[in-house]
Amino acid sequence: MEANLLQLDDDLNNIERLHTFFRACHTIKGLAGFLRFDDIQELAHVVETLVDELREGKFEVKHCHVDVLFTAVDLFKDLFEVVRASLEGVTLVRPTNFAKVLKCLVNVNRSDCDFKVDPTKKLGEVLVDAGIIHPKRVETAIVKQVRGDKRKVGEILVEESVITPQTVEKVLHAQKEGRSKRSSEIIEESVRVPVRRLDHLIDSIGEAVIAQSMIAADPLINDENFEASGADRELLRLKVARAEVIMRQIQELSMSLRMVSIRSVFQKMGRLVRDLSRETGKKVDLILEGENTELDKTVIENIGDPLVHMVRNALDHGLETVEERLANNKPEQGTLKLHAFHCAGNVHIEIKDDGRGLDKAQILNKAIERGIVDGKQSLSDTEIYNLIFAPGFSTAAEVTNISGRGVGMDVVRKNIEELRGSVEISSELGRGTTFTIALPLTLAIIDGMVVSLDSERYIVPTLSIVTTVALESGMISTVAGKGEVITLRGELVRLVRLEHLFNEATTWQNSKNGVVVVLSDSTGKKVGLLVDEILEQQQVVIKNMGGSIVEVPGISGGAIMNDGTVSLIIDVAMLLRQI
Repeated sequence: MEANLLQLDDDLNNIERLHTFFRACHTIKGLAGFLRFDDIQELAHVVETLVDELREGKFEVKHCHVDVLFTAVDLFKDLFEVVRASLEGVTLVRPTNFAKVLKCLVNVNRSDCDFKVDPTKKLGEVLVDAGIIHPKRVETAIVKQVRGDKRKVGEILVEESVITPQTVEKVLHAQKEGRSKRSSEIIEESVRVPVRRLDHLIDSIGEAVIAQSMIAADPLINDENFEASGADRELLRLKVARAEVIMRQIQELSMSLRMVSIRSVFQKMGRLVRDLSRETGKKVDLILEGENTELDKTVIENIGDPLVHMVRNALDHGLETVEERLANNKPEQGTLKLHAFHCAGNVHIEIKDDGRGLDKAQILNKAIERGIVDGKQSLSDTEIYNLIFAPGFSTAAEVTNISGRGVGMDVVRKNIEELRGSVEISSELGRGTTFTIALPLTLAIIDGMVVSLDSERYIVPTLSIVTTVALESGMISTVAGKGEVITLRGELVRLVRLEHLFNEATTWQNSKNGVVVVLSDSTGKKVGLLVDEILEQQQVVIKNMGGSIVEVPGISGGAIMNDGTVSLIIDVAMLLRQI
């Protein structure tokens, strides 16, 4: 229903959207009448009457009609929540704005009315509006109960693999607490197989791939003295190689089962942009591209909130008012573009506006004023732009309901980095700003550089590696306040010895040659990690190492290597935060 209203809001003459909306409302009315949900039936009847008058041309379709219909859709969601709660044994009262919304629906063609509602998201909206559990799913379960099914609605939905028992438990908890949850917090993607089973399948296949690699590397197979003829030994090698190819294909297929499109996240931005443009009085054209781009389900679930914050900032700070745009010879309607696409093995999401752009001088002055940077420092454009990610940083002249308190951009970057992603900024004053988020396709596998320290091997994510430098005598120097550093292309880079990171005893001596792996994050901050040598580049399956290992600073997980041993994965983000 919301999708139809968004299209109608863009083109008030799109009568087909009214027809589609009317049919949906008529269906709800019929089912509500059958099930004796009187409030839902009454609301559907009033909405149906208004839409029927509009599509028959009795009144000219205006934006105020779309506004009140959006409010009605929100009320539908609240009423669905009341029904759902009652079926689970929880009593919720009728929404307090019920009578007010009905009055506005009746009088919208006769007088102005204030139909703004409490923006707090209710549980019903989380379940239905998420697009994971369609209202018909719930209605079907209710019909089964009416026909004698003694199970609860949640049990019916679990049995039909619509949701998992864990999801039902979280939903019930939220209902009893009277709190709402964002869909990204409590909803699992609707799949025929529970997600936990997919995860178990992926883990098992990963183990099988490792076992296959261990067989391929077994000295017996490669030993010329192996008790088999040369032809038999070669045939065995071919069979092992073939099995390895098949296992890799199965692994790729299993990983793809967790992939979902970013469409659901992008489409939620339509309503957000519409509401914010009305609130700010700005005209905004939202362009969505690459909606079919797929990411790991966990990434999709956790990228929504950062995107919402960045879209809100773009509308509040980035795009100008109509008067400002006309004064600067710009079209009165600003453009906000969300674009998802594949790039270098990752998925990039661009949030691009054609607004004011970032004022480097203003950002730098504010940072100096707040003591974030020293006024004597010489910063590049990238370093200046990245100052907006500092906690509490804001250049807003006043605080609004939308943004301006300096809370959020640091959290945005933190959330993105927790997904092993990064965010970059490019901007031109007076022309606009582009935020580019780079995210891994999956959180289960990474490309890593295998490095050694004494006899131990560690894995460094290749996405964080800028370059590697063979250490030579005299390259390391000591700078007051920084400790050991090396000079890289005229820039001093702080040096961290891997053995010091884990407080390990080592035979490494200052005179011994080694390799410096230069790492960087999305802010451009760099650190050099000193290791003995680089062994190889390898794709590894990340393993949960348990609570005790996860709490070790500098470690983000582990991976089983081809020989069956475990190597630890370096937490680059933590390493950079420490310096």
